[in-house]
Amino acid sequence: YRQDLEKARALLSQAGYPNGFSFDLSYGSGADVGGVSYEVVAQKVQADLARVKIQANLKPMEQGNLRTAFRKGDLAATITFWNPDAMDPSLWADPTVQRVAKRVRWEPDPSIVSLAKQANGEPNAQKRDGLYVQFQKLLSDQANLCVLFQPMYSHAIRDSITGYQLTAAGWQVDLYDVKPR
Repeated sequence: YRQDLEKARALLSQAGYPNGFSFDLSYGSGADVGGVSYEVVAQKVQADLARVKIQANLKPMEQGNLRTAFRKGDLAATITFWNPDAMDPSLWADPTVQRVAKRVRWEPDPSIVSLAKQANGEPNAQKRDGLYVQFQKLLSDQANLCVLFQPMYSHAIRDSITGYQLTAAGWQVDLYDVKPR
């Protein structure tokens, strides 16, 4: 996405909101992902939206309450972290058009749901990759779910230990097998 304030104002006017609107933006109080505070992200989103007269009313919530309300679909907008435990695209695509869509009260276009299912079942890796690119493009064009950032995790270990394994997602560590050399 790139910022285009004039286009945003025109789209708001076209949608019947020439003077903007307000909504509640919920996030976990005291929570962070990859060292980035949800509160800081919420404040940045609030400041950016204010430039086109959209008022985001920041609603910090205890993380457990936020998760419960999010899973029930009770929140207008949410800043939260989501990461499957492996890097296979099917673990992103299918939950996006199933669970996550329900949580944000989004009824995905049947074509995007069909594309996710087709990609998930495609045995040819090259064709599968192409289908996921199409899926990502549709998801990006619809903008019901916006990925604000993807944290980078750094891990340093000594060569005097063995068994240190990260999951494919890059942030979870199973310490059970970690032992001195």
